Amino acid sequence: MYRRPPKLEADYALQVLKAVFRSASVLVGTLVLLLLLTFNWTSMSLYEMTKGEFSLRQLVPVALFLLLALALLLKARKVSLHGTFIVDEKADPQKCQALIVFLSPPGMDSKWLEGRQADEILSGIHDELIRQRFDGPWRMPVEAIAHHLEWLDTVVVIPSADAEKRQTQQETASSAHLLDKKKTEPGTWRDMDLFRKTIELLTGRQNRPRIMTIGEIDDRWKAGVDFEKVGDLINAVEQAYDWLNENGAADYEIMVDITGGQKVPAVAGAAMALGVGRRFQYVSRRDYVVRSYDVTYRPSV
Repeated sequence: MYRRPPKLEADYALQVLKAVFRSASVLVGTLVLLLLLTFNWTSMSLYEMTKGEFSLRQLVPVALFLLLALALLLKARKVSLHGTFIVDEKADPQKCQALIVFLSPPGMDSKWLEGRQADEILSGIHDELIRQRFDGPWRMPVEAIAHHLEWLDTVVVIPSADAEKRQTQQETASSAHLLDKKKTEPGTWRDMDLFRKTIELLTGRQNRPRIMTIGEIDDRWKAGVDFEKVGDLINAVEQAYDWLNENGAADYEIMVDITGGQKVPAVAGAAMALGVGRRFQYVSRRDYVVRSYDVTYRPSV
């Protein structure tokens, strides 16, 4: 049994009806017509039976109706239960109004970004030489923002939460006397101030987009989102969509960037962008080109 979201279930049912009614078979058309004609006859017979008037003549329309319904059901069962995905892939996609990004750690760029030299170096996001100054994971969101900056109004950032760090056997043995102290890996929600400052320096005052964290939209995510819990990630992305919709951005004006974070955020972001009119993008680590993907699911008929 294939399970589908309600919208896809309704779409699938519609496709089944289309497949049945547009069939080239004259038999199918005849079956449908007879089913409609016998429906009223059947209801009258059933009504008479409820009053105690029972005869063989009254069973004929009921039996005929059931046979016709069964025939159409068998026809519908022949329709494929599988679906197809229609993918529209574009390099250098149309600029959008809002971005949803997953924030990775700054990596090797953190030292110079935290220093005063950043104020002097980061003078323009459209300068490729300045973007090339980034050697760490933040190069990708910088490229994404640079691509859309002309129309970009808002960037919703989904940072990671602190996570308990897994220790190796050697680490566990050496720290056996410190069992009360748990090692945690700091989440990127702690890097939000630095990221916001970096983007503000890059974009200047005139074209500066509004940088929002998902924690500012929903208090649940103030300390970031667990990047290993797909349910939380999906809820956070949907919350970002809802907030952007309420603030005037249609789904087709919103792009989910799945470059940052780990594999799970990428899957969650792409999954949430499967709806009609939604898109996601990826910044290639090879050539730093922004590529968008509009994936639509259609039930096969």
